[in-house]
Amino acid sequence: ENLVGVWEKYLEKERQNEESLKNLTLGFNSLREISRSHIQRIGVTRFNPFNDAGGNQSFAATLLDENGDGMLLSSLHGRDITRVYAKPVRSYKPEGFDFSQEEKDAVYLAKDTKH
Repeated sequence: ENLVGVWEKYLEKERQNEESLKNLTLGFNSLREISRSHIQRIGVTRFNPFNDAGGNQSFAATLLDENGDGMLLSSLHGRDITRVYAKPVRSYKPEGFDFSQEEKDAVYLAKDTKH
C-alpha cells in the first residue's frame, strides 16, 4: 500500500474510535442519571418504645435514593401487637408526616452512608 492509503485507513479508524467513545460517554451518562433514582442510602435503628416489651424489637428503616428521596418504614412492637408504618421522605425530610427521634436517626444514618 502507499502512504496515502495507510494514512486514510488510520484516519477512518480514528473517526470510528471517536464515534465509539462518544457513544460510550452518552451511554455512561445516561446510566449514571438513571442510577440516581435507585436505592443507595439505607439506615436502620432499633429501639424499645414501650416499657412492657422486652428488647429492641421495634425499628425504623429508611430506603433512599441519591437525592434523599424514598421511604421510611417503622415497626412498633408491643407485647400484644406490632404495627408497621410507611412514610414518604423527600430530600431527607418528612413529607406530610412528622418523624419520631428514632426515625430521624434512621434518616441521618442513611444520609451519612452510601451503599
